Amino acid sequence: TKLIRRNKFAFIAGGTIAIVLVLGLIGTTWEAVRATRAERAATRDRTRAEDLLTFMLGDFHAQVAKLGKLDVLESVMVKADAYFASQDPDVSDTDLLRRAKALTQKGQIKEDQARYPEAEAAYSDAHRLDVTLTGRHPKDGDMLYERGEAEFYNGNLHLRLGELSAAGEWFTRYHDTFATLLAIDPTRPAWLSEFAYSQHDLATVHQEQGKFDQARAGYLTELTTLEELLTQNPNDMATLEGVENAHSFLGSLAEHQGDFTEALKQFSIQIADLEQIVSREPGNP
Repeated sequence: TKLIRRNKFAFIAGGTIAIVLVLGLIGTTWEAVRATRAERAATRDRTRAEDLLTFMLGDFHAQVAKLGKLDVLESVMVKADAYFASQDPDVSDTDLLRRAKALTQKGQIKEDQARYPEAEAAYSDAHRLDVTLTGRHPKDGDMLYERGEAEFYNGNLHLRLGELSAAGEWFTRYHDTFATLLAIDPTRPAWLSEFAYSQHDLATVHQEQGKFDQARAGYLTELTTLEELLTQNPNDMATLEGVENAHSFLGSLAEHQGDFTEALKQFSIQIADLEQIVSREPGNP
């Protein structure tokens, strides 16, 4: 064009600058792409590592516990501690949730080894992380669930040690957490099941404390919740066994209080429940 002919050198210079700018932009974009890919790869590797630790401390723990070989997990726990200690403190909340779950699993292993102070420390550390996470995400079901799990294991440890007051406080938190979850979704089976168990655990503490009316009310609430679960899935064996167990505890409580008519009623229902379970699973001991 006439404009280009008249300003030939200016256009050449401008074109050169444009090319340099484009090349620079391409280089910057490529570096950003590489950085993004590296970040994704690091996240993927971290997720795999933490999933493996979760498996080793969870499902694998359950298998070796059956064999009485919990000592083989000692090195796994050491490596898990070192791994999480090496992580950037500014990790995502998803990573923190995995860490909290790993701590709860570590507590279970320590408890199975009768190393109770170490178990309590792990459960308490897990709960602190869970409280932080649910404070940031008060409606997140996964985070609330993990908080409830940590509360249960804290309570169960104190119950094992005969510390009824502390056990009752933790089981109350456990109960309240799953009540919060049911307010989000009152029909989810896993949450209903945990809510029922929280009632049972509180009732057990009340029974040990001689608060028999509260214990009976707790067992009855547990039973109502489990029967509601059965309406969703009448063939769920875990729920059927929970119903049978609730009738057993109600019968034992009535017998302890001298109400033999009620005890006989509850034990009769329990026997019927057991017959139903055996008929569905003949090989179940």
